[in-house]
Amino acid sequence: MRYKTIILTTVTALSLSHLIAQEPQPYQGVVGKTLADSKEWWAPVPKPPAGAPNVVWIILDDVGFGAASAFGGVIRTPTLDSLANNGLRYTNFHTAAICAPTRSALLTGRNSHFVHEGGFSHISTSAGFPGWDGRIPSTDGTIAEILRQNGYNTYVVGKYGLTPDEDATDVGPFDRWPSGKGFDHFFGFLGSQTDQYKPDLVEDNAHVTPDGRHLSEQITDKAISYIARQKKIAPDKPFFLYYSPAATHAPHQVDRYWSDQYKGRFDEGWDVFREKVLTNQKKLGVVPAYAQLPPRNPRIQAWNSLTGDQRRLFARFMEVYAGYLTYTDYQIGRLVNFLKEAGQLGNTLIFVIIGDNGASKEGTLEGVIEPKTNSARQKTQADYLKANLEDIDSIGTAQGFANYPLGWAQAANTPFREWKQDADAEGGTHNPLIAFYPKGIRDKGGIRYQYGHVIDLLPTTLEVLGIQKPGFIKGIKQDSIQGTSLAYSFDDEQAASRHIVQHYYIFGSRAIYYKGWKASAAHHPDNVDFDFKPGQTITDKPFEEDTWELYNLNEDFNERVNLAGQHPEKLAELKKVFDEQAEKNHLYPLISWYDVYNKRIHHPNGSETQGLITGQTPATIRITGTRLAYPLFQRWADEYTRLHPGIRFIISKSPADSADLLIVSHKLGQSDIKEGWTSLVVTRYVQLPVVNDRRRDVAALQTRGFDDSAFHRVYFSDDAGKSPSLFQFTVYKRQQPACASISFANHFGSEQKDIKGVGVNGDDRDLLTAVKRDTDGISYNNLGFLYDLKTRRPVDSIAIIPIDLNGNGTIDRDENIYGTLDDVIAFVERTHHPRIPLEEVHVLFRKDVRNKDLTAFLQWVVTKGQIYDHAYGFINLNKN
Repeated sequence: MRYKTIILTTVTALSLSHLIAQEPQPYQGVVGKTLADSKEWWAPVPKPPAGAPNVVWIILDDVGFGAASAFGGVIRTPTLDSLANNGLRYTNFHTAAICAPTRSALLTGRNSHFVHEGGFSHISTSAGFPGWDGRIPSTDGTIAEILRQNGYNTYVVGKYGLTPDEDATDVGPFDRWPSGKGFDHFFGFLGSQTDQYKPDLVEDNAHVTPDGRHLSEQITDKAISYIARQKKIAPDKPFFLYYSPAATHAPHQVDRYWSDQYKGRFDEGWDVFREKVLTNQKKLGVVPAYAQLPPRNPRIQAWNSLTGDQRRLFARFMEVYAGYLTYTDYQIGRLVNFLKEAGQLGNTLIFVIIGDNGASKEGTLEGVIEPKTNSARQKTQADYLKANLEDIDSIGTAQGFANYPLGWAQAANTPFREWKQDADAEGGTHNPLIAFYPKGIRDKGGIRYQYGHVIDLLPTTLEVLGIQKPGFIKGIKQDSIQGTSLAYSFDDEQAASRHIVQHYYIFGSRAIYYKGWKASAAHHPDNVDFDFKPGQTITDKPFEEDTWELYNLNEDFNERVNLAGQHPEKLAELKKVFDEQAEKNHLYPLISWYDVYNKRIHHPNGSETQGLITGQTPATIRITGTRLAYPLFQRWADEYTRLHPGIRFIISKSPADSADLLIVSHKLGQSDIKEGWTSLVVTRYVQLPVVNDRRRDVAALQTRGFDDSAFHRVYFSDDAGKSPSLFQFTVYKRQQPACASISFANHFGSEQKDIKGVGVNGDDRDLLTAVKRDTDGISYNNLGFLYDLKTRRPVDSIAIIPIDLNGNGTIDRDENIYGTLDDVIAFVERTHHPRIPLEEVHVLFRKDVRNKDLTAFLQWVVTKGQIYDHAYGFINLNKN
């Protein structure tokens, strides 16, 4: 009974301060006409009791039940193993099946739709309904707000994911940033995912420049610094840390030191992986002894039926993922070791949720490396696989944006079926939980089977700390907390589950749990139904046509036997409970992935233009402008961000070295550029020096690894040279390693000339045949190529650079060809090698070009690749 005595003592000690903290109090002093006949009164400052424990919540991202060794997986997680062996493993714990709903429910202790986070806070996946607008109300305070008003310092590092896209700029508003939801300090990113080496990084209320190290290392350093600083100033004051790494959400990026530790470990494939993990899970006791694997998902091929190339590619995906998870465990270990060395670990309550949902289904059947240049929504499966095989060496690197294929997601979810997003299945919602608290948990290494959900951790934490659920936060009356504390199970392994009803809903898929039984319905089209169907129309399906299934989880924990036909009355009972919960928690109207992809929802400010799809990180472009150029681009950027909130511009007159884009203004020669044109350049990393003759230019290229022998040019025109836009490309092949920059130079010349193509050995017929073959049959008037004469083929690793040799905005008039903006985009989309990132874009626009054309072009520039990262560029304006 020692644990219960601790709780009772804490409740008594905190009762007075809690009542003071939660409810506004009238002034209790006396205000007379003079100080002599007045009496001061100060509201008592809430303080936690002496010895109150620190609290650390750790939530990983997209980790399946069967991945980590702490729950029987074959991926090493020694830190999590240690916490579990000295704490409790909860094997029947659940999430909401996708990140933002899970995190909103976790932080508030209330169901995700109830706190308006039925989808995401992204523009494309939120809607103007109470359960769907992505804006957590002030009536549903977070754990950080509760603990801060009870004397805790509060910190969050890593992924937040709950700030509306429209608010996520450095001008706010900030009431839905972490600082507005109870956190003293924040260091991480606001979106759903980010590049691990070039994150969309925020500190407190402003975007900051990442330092190039892996994000997990940076957030761990920051968490340690927050705690160290607090303990130095106020050693007896407790803290709450919400540690939320991006791992292991895509992109899977990690140093080869970690991924190479698993080299060859997954060559046996995902079928063997599942068998090994299930054996480990039974030995560990985290699954019942009677457990059997569900059949392999019909979408997934047997490993032995794959080609050698597929097995090689897929094994490398899993090696990187495993290294990424082990590396994440290492960073958690740094935090835990710091607490131990600081003498704080023994008085710290730690909860670890191993995944905010099941393993990710977003990696396609073939895996993902560069979704922006190798989109499964725009290619056949065969073409997609071919591109992935070419890019295999980039998996896990800073240049690769990787996610493993569905077969590994199924394996990582062992022993459950389905994946992330599937709210109808345990594979989407069933995640491990570790509870560690040396002062309050006596059964070291114990296993708990009670049913739990993320909404339960807030009331559990409050009960352990002895803090009552608040009636008010900042004077605002609070909704009831819906979670059920799990503290009753700390000392009682046999205690019956107290959380008896729980609904689930994610974009069509849905389920209801009630007293050990579960009814569920999948829904199509699902997210993956849109993959590998270029040119095909995906049709919608009415919700009433969905098939409901029924499972007795008390006897069939991983949903192998559908009892809907045997117990129709039980199914009807649970469907009625689902409808009751849906009404209570604002699930209606039901919104599906079909609604999202067909843009049926969320039209902010009257605009039908939506931002980035969920899971993509909004782009931030930092701009410094000169006196002449600044006002024009400011107006244009304001209009652009109004229409496209998924892209943010930060425009200032700060020093150029802090900018992504530098805006300069200078006069262009009237004989070379027609009046009323604006030249826009967006370039990444370095710009080649401007020199005065081709020999010096080529020499400069060669010093940067470009090979002049592979030099060729591309010309094309549209409508027999009558189109108002001109595009000229100069192309070089880069020597090993194959990486390069790319730009499009668009100049309007005073003369119009048709250029005859120079083909291989002067044979234009060979040239055009090859061009049509390598560009999927696209034909252009007056198209010319100079091929690599050694291979008699166009160079496949392309790098397009400016050829403004004189540095005055002019080009050789003999090279002027006319085309359209759409032609440029179409040509590059079809011909550029997916391994080569697009790193520079240079286009000349007419002054009266339509705004929608400008915005569409920049949207393409930003989403095409890493152009906006570490960028440097110019906007060149003529005197008009």
